[in-house]
Amino acid sequence: MSKPLTQTLIAQKAKTEALYSIKSLNLWGNDLDDISIIERLPQLEVLSLSVNRITTLADIAKCKNIKELYLRKNNISSITELQFLQQLPKLKVLWLQENPIADHPNYREAVICNSSTLEKLDDVVISQQDRANAQLQLQYGISQSPPTKSQKSDEEMGQHVEVIKPNQYSPNNGGGRYSNQREQQPNQQRQSIQQMQPYHQSQQPQQYYPQQQQQAAREREQQQQQQQQYLQQQQQQQYQSQIQQQQQSQLYLQQQQQQQYQRQTIRQEYADEERNSNILCAILSLLKELDKSTLEVVQREVYDRIQQYQD
Repeated sequence: MSKPLTQTLIAQKAKTEALYSIKSLNLWGNDLDDISIIERLPQLEVLSLSVNRITTLADIAKCKNIKELYLRKNNISSITELQFLQQLPKLKVLWLQENPIADHPNYREAVICNSSTLEKLDDVVISQQDRANAQLQLQYGISQSPPTKSQKSDEEMGQHVEVIKPNQYSPNNGGGRYSNQREQQPNQQRQSIQQMQPYHQSQQPQQYYPQQQQQAAREREQQQQQQQQYLQQQQQQQYQSQIQQQQQSQLYLQQQQQQQYQRQTIRQEYADEERNSNILCAILSLLKELDKSTLEVVQREVYDRIQQYQD
């Protein structure tokens, strides 16, 4: 069943919906087999697609700013897929181990020749000597190693050996025996050359096999470190997000409490003013009904009350 990469998954992994601004994307272990939407990320520089079911590099070739590309444990099998690397002018780091294509006898040389900017392949630095050897390898054919000096000299010797046919000499002068010896010489030389060729052709794979094991171990270790860093970043982001939410909640509660206190204070002040106003109106109304002696009593009481406020 096909599982394509979606905009929702990209937004979830990149923590943003602005696809145009995404520069780093980790899609490790999502069982994806269709990443055609990746062309909508023109600013992408670091892309991790390890442990998926990707079969082609065609979609990735449209992201011209890619600098680091991780594709370990996918289903890329055709050596012709490497031509898409030529469309990535900024590519520096590439991981393709544990793909079927990595089993090709000239896999490393083919990758190097298809990416002039590549600096590291499967966690192994690419030297100038590696590039020279890769060019020389492809010059003599992608499926075989270039002939050695010893092979060339043996072949040239075989070409210069003259074969004398029996009818050129008569049996009387021993020519038949001489011609048989001369005919046997090229055959013996060809046999010795054929015995030497497998030895030369088998040296390079034997040299690379331990190196590939070391590369695989380093790649697994680095991938684990990347996963740990990614999980730590996720945990840290979640922790920071929780702290921010708590701070925002506390600030909101404080603002609500302060506003409520201000409203209560205003209502209380208004109520006190209204009460005093009502009492004053009542007193003024009653004063009209009092005689002089009673007013003097009220005057003394008012005076005492004022003194209390002043003290």
